[in-house]
Amino acid sequence: MLKKIRMRSLIIGGFFTLFFLVLIGRLFYVQVIQADWLTAKAAGQWNSTETLAANRGMIMDRNDKTLAEDTVAYSIAVNPRDIKKLDVLDEVVSGLTKILGSENGNNENLEKKIRETATKEKPKDENAQAANSSTDTKSTAGENYDYLLAQVELRPEGMQLDSVKAKQVQDLIASIKQHLTERDPKTYPKNKVQKESVGITVMESTKRFYPNKSLAAHIIGYINREGTPQMGLEQQEDEILKGIPGKLNLQTDLKGVEAPGNSQKILQEPVDGKNIRLTIDNNIQFYVEDALSEAYKKYKPKSLSAIVADVNTMEILGMASYPNFNPNEFYKTDGKKGEFVNNAIQSVYEPGSTFKAVTLAASIQENLFKPSDYYHSGSIKIGDTLIKDHNNGAGWGDITYLEGLKRSSNVAFVKIGQQLGMEKQLQYVKNFGFGEKTGLDLAGEKKGKVIPERDIEYATMSFGQGPITTTAIQQLTAYAAIVNGGKLMQPHIIKDIVDPKTGQPVQSFEPVLKGEPISAETSKKAGEYLEQVVSDQKIGTGRHVYLDDYRVGGKTGTAQKVINGSYAGGNKYVVSFIGHAPVENPQVAIIIIADEPQLQNYTEAGDVTSKPFKSIMYQTLKYLQVPSSNSKPANTEDQNGPLTVTMPDLNGKTVPEAKKITEEQGLNVTFLGEGDKVQKQLPDPGVQIQPSQRIYAALSPIDNIAVPDLKGLSFREAAEIASFLNVKVIPKGEGFVVSQSLEGEGTTRILKLKLQPLTQVKQ
Repeated sequence: MLKKIRMRSLIIGGFFTLFFLVLIGRLFYVQVIQADWLTAKAAGQWNSTETLAANRGMIMDRNDKTLAEDTVAYSIAVNPRDIKKLDVLDEVVSGLTKILGSENGNNENLEKKIRETATKEKPKDENAQAANSSTDTKSTAGENYDYLLAQVELRPEGMQLDSVKAKQVQDLIASIKQHLTERDPKTYPKNKVQKESVGITVMESTKRFYPNKSLAAHIIGYINREGTPQMGLEQQEDEILKGIPGKLNLQTDLKGVEAPGNSQKILQEPVDGKNIRLTIDNNIQFYVEDALSEAYKKYKPKSLSAIVADVNTMEILGMASYPNFNPNEFYKTDGKKGEFVNNAIQSVYEPGSTFKAVTLAASIQENLFKPSDYYHSGSIKIGDTLIKDHNNGAGWGDITYLEGLKRSSNVAFVKIGQQLGMEKQLQYVKNFGFGEKTGLDLAGEKKGKVIPERDIEYATMSFGQGPITTTAIQQLTAYAAIVNGGKLMQPHIIKDIVDPKTGQPVQSFEPVLKGEPISAETSKKAGEYLEQVVSDQKIGTGRHVYLDDYRVGGKTGTAQKVINGSYAGGNKYVVSFIGHAPVENPQVAIIIIADEPQLQNYTEAGDVTSKPFKSIMYQTLKYLQVPSSNSKPANTEDQNGPLTVTMPDLNGKTVPEAKKITEEQGLNVTFLGEGDKVQKQLPDPGVQIQPSQRIYAALSPIDNIAVPDLKGLSFREAAEIASFLNVKVIPKGEGFVVSQSLEGEGTTRILKLKLQPLTQVKQ
């Protein structure tokens, strides 16, 4: 008996000894041999790396007015587990559909999408693992919800929402919580349910914001709801704008919640994207779009586009295309009408009579243009084809070539083309850049074609039809060379790449000379001949763009459209106007093109483009302070003494000091805002001004200063003050301010001015 007891004791003792030996060995293996591996694995579970987003660079106009920037936005995510557990699916789906859906549209598809997202399950392989897990998410009744996803973003409808939409979602969450308490106050008491998730999360993020809405939309492009740049500079310059994201290391628990007392460590600082400064001027862009908007509404063309450029550098000051879109609400546009097409650089067309300026310049350069020589107008036969003047071939009898230019006679330019000869004619066309892209730093530019082969094709090319197609930017570039002294400049729209921290350029883009197709002497003559197309108020086809204050030159164009290889009838025209001013010292060139405007008759075609051209040109010249063609040269003296004085520096001066300084030079200053010292002044220190010129000194931050009464001021003076106060201007009419109205606040203020000339502009 004792023997058996001893045996059992030995066996049990041996078992326990073996057990403890194994346990000690296992502990040694885990704590010593595998210590490093297990520590690293554990660290991998509680350590996580998050991406630190870089700030996307701004897009600005030439005066640093914001065109595109990042702003606070909100994204919505749903938690299918919580929604199922709380049984609030219908409330979540109906509430989010109402907030995110269209007010007037059919939201059935959106409702279906939200319901599918709010009930989304894990992939099958993950659900298989969840079924074997001991940490399943269960309700009090033991039901398993772990087969559902924990959080799913509503893409794209629930992304990049503004604060108004985010507030509506927060109100929906509060409403669902209240319904839960009312439905089951014991399970969901008010104090408890307020702290719990109901399956909807509002997350703060960023989105791209375009403060001027549709202004320059085709140039800028947009960022979609998923953060992907689409078209324009947003897409083209994405690498410059987006910056480099950083990395952040932090400690979390198994659920991914940041651990209390966590010590965050930045592994890599984000590098913010660079800002891009454009050659575009915000105010000039407003003039362009305002004028085009009226013409688009009145004549309902398929498309309407315009470009304004510095004639000497080909810096683009304004560029617009209709139909357009609001990049803040790009999703409301389906693009079926061509809203996303930048017609100024992407639409190719036969230029028509505006191209006669090229033929004219070539013939002057070759000493072939004889303005006083006569020819017989009406029609001319080339081979078997009869080419007619635009009055159905009736012509005007025997007229001079200068009159032929003024009347835009096709026959005159066929004859001029014949004098040039096919080889020289083609060479000049190519020297002016046709048939190739201009090199504009904006993606999407088309190049057109130049493919004359037969005599008839050379004949029609002389007046801009047949074997030649072009774009608006191509033609404006060539026209600028015709009137700027003969220099073919490469157009450009990006002025500087700017460091967002210092505000200093890290890369600048200077004007690029591509060639000199004609001499300065030829250019001067061509500009003066083109002026007569406008100044001759009896027969000049461009007479409707005449301005009292400035000498304007230009050329009209009305080209039949080619559809399926043949010229179409009816209203199938491309109507255009191209011109420059002032003729004696060219500063600005503008082209406007309308595709298939709805016309009552052919003679109405000129109004489609001449009215917006006239409006844009006048406002731009005044805004740029280009001296009137009738004014005296600056910096000269007359019998009454000096006409100009140097503007003193008032910045930092007290009000009495500023008054004393200006009075000593015979100047009058108006103080704006409230404060003790001058913070900013207009004009800038050091510039030459007339003693009678108005001077303004800001005593407080610009955005807080009220706009003064501008009635009686010229548009130039009013625009100066508005720009000084960081206010955008939308003018109506020409001349002097007769009334004004202000909309918006702070940096989004818009000043509408009604202008009226002291003397009526000639028509």
